Amino acid sequence: MADTKDKRLRDQENSLRGLSWVYGLNHRFASNPHWDNNHCTLCRESFKADEADDTRNEGYTSLGGQHWVCKRCFHDFKDKLGWTVHNWD
Repeated sequence: MADTKDKRLRDQENSLRGLSWVYGLNHRFASNPHWDNNHCTLCRESFKADEADDTRNEGYTSLGGQHWVCKRCFHDFKDKLGWTVHNWD
């Protein structure tokens, strides 16, 4: 779990508090013609559409699709920020 002074938060606690997230193969990062990657909202690690070992191609996306969070950051902050996981099943 992240401590209260974790630099990854960068004053984003209020905007990220209480969000619902989706994780799974149907929510893989998909590139489009205007950009080829996105970043974890917290640690800024890249998500890319390719399958290279040094990139992340899966992660949690907020239900509105505005935020992406890597697995590590999700698990570090889920309790502190009151996050829930939404299942499409």
